[in-house]
Amino acid sequence: FLFHKVEKGGFLMRKWILILSVFLFVGCQGKIGSFIDGDANLALVFDKIQKEIIDEGNSLVLWNDVPLSANEIEKLYQLDMTKVEEYLVKTAVVEAQCSEIAFFKVEKEKESYVKDAISYRKDTLKNRWGTTVEEASYLLDNALEGRIGAYYYFVVGSDSEKVVNYIQKMDE
Repeated sequence: FLFHKVEKGGFLMRKWILILSVFLFVGCQGKIGSFIDGDANLALVFDKIQKEIIDEGNSLVLWNDVPLSANEIEKLYQLDMTKVEEYLVKTAVVEAQCSEIAFFKVEKEKESYVKDAISYRKDTLKNRWGTTVEEASYLLDNALEGRIGAYYYFVVGSDSEKVVNYIQKMDE
């Protein structure tokens, strides 16, 4: 039915609409945006991080499919989510793996709220898993956090350094 000629020029018009739709669809795919400009597509950023690490042949934890909700972040991080413009927090399916990637779009003036929340989260994980899971304390002690453009990140896991290097290269 897509290429059925309804009237003179109908076939040609449908063909051009289909071609234009394909170009628009393909052109809109893969746009990460910019950390510096504050328009990063955080879900796509996470997908690219995961793909990059898998493509390098490194082991990667099994991540929860759904990122944490604002309510879950408030509970786990003790963070007032009204201080944050945008966020994405992904955790490992098995919490004892102590693997987490978090992005918070936050103004520099409100950054201290996010830093305190990350400190709280690290302490909570360390208290819960630090004595029972051998690698947990090491991972949490070596977790990385910092600012990249309009976002503050927190990365904990065996590949945290590679993840941070990769996200820093995304805006170059």
